[in-house]
Amino acid sequence: MKLVIDVFFMCYVEPLNVKDKVAQNAPFYQHALTRTISHYLKDLSSFEKVNPSYSMVSNIVWKYFFTTRAFIQSYNIIELSHFEELNIPEGILITAPCRTENHDLLIVYVPNIPLFGGAPFFYVEYLMTLHSLLLLQGFNSPSIFIMKFPEESKTSSMEYNLKFFTESLVKIVEQNPNSKVVLMGDSLGATLILNFLSVKSGVFFNEKTNDENNMNLDIDPYAVILLSPIVSFVQPEKYAAGNLDFLTQRCVDDMASNFCSNKAADRFNPAAWDKLEMWEKIVPGGGMVITFGDEELQSEKIDTLSKLAFKTERVKIMKAHNKGHCWQFISFLTEETQDEKEDSCFLLAGLISRMVIYKTETYRDPERAYEPMNLLTIDDDHL
Repeated sequence: MKLVIDVFFMCYVEPLNVKDKVAQNAPFYQHALTRTISHYLKDLSSFEKVNPSYSMVSNIVWKYFFTTRAFIQSYNIIELSHFEELNIPEGILITAPCRTENHDLLIVYVPNIPLFGGAPFFYVEYLMTLHSLLLLQGFNSPSIFIMKFPEESKTSSMEYNLKFFTESLVKIVEQNPNSKVVLMGDSLGATLILNFLSVKSGVFFNEKTNDENNMNLDIDPYAVILLSPIVSFVQPEKYAAGNLDFLTQRCVDDMASNFCSNKAADRFNPAAWDKLEMWEKIVPGGGMVITFGDEELQSEKIDTLSKLAFKTERVKIMKAHNKGHCWQFISFLTEETQDEKEDSCFLLAGLISRMVIYKTETYRDPERAYEPMNLLTIDDDHL
């Protein structure tokens, strides 16, 4: 990715005084990357294999990026973490082969469907870093499964994707019956998780439709982590001013057209879930983390939603200053130093361990427990 940005620099330089607020507080690499993504997101339907912009969302491109970067930066790789591609369910599983196959933690990652739903390799390097840090947090044998969605998911309804997600979730959980399950996703993937929780808890469906009757909703996730969820598909009275982030209202409108048959339906718009009793049913017993940037398109709506969900006393809010949509990945791809690249991974690993680790059997066993390392200091400002 850095190679691509270096090439980009050769033909484009923007004066610092016209950079947006997000980019002013980040490396110039980050500004270049967000502007490049923004350019290609003008029309989600343009991602066809014959179009050069398809390389931005192609799984094979990200696979080559990952293997090349892993080779060049091999001194930074913690060798305990390993990945393999699965066919049933389809996706990528990250584990520590030297540890037991009886995983105490299973994170099921739901990608941003229209962009990287079919390209799980986009997430591999980031989530392998997170996995390595989870090992240091004291988990005996954590695993992370990155779900892969079929190509038709990019233009299919939310109901179709929900059914596919549920089927894949059931299969991976059946393969890991003793794991604490944490659902994690970004952007529209995070929205799909919220839809799954709302259907499961019966918030909107008193009588199930045929599609819902065909879904196995017996899976009980222990906790949930949402990165910059899309919380509203309803067009605002006026578009947000300025160009603060790569996610634009036009992009959200395209998502609404592809995924929501009725854009105004409350079940597609978590921002409209304005009753505390709804969130009491939706938030899992182990808790929910909602993280977003204060400069992203739907920041105010996510903030309002989070504050209501916070009243359940099972929600942690992480609002990053001068950050945009899915800032964790943008920073990971563009920060110069390894510590700053991995900042959000350190944060998430610490949060997951606080939420889950004491509930795992291995950690409570004095003969088998791995004790956590203090990966963060109280004086560090990680947001």
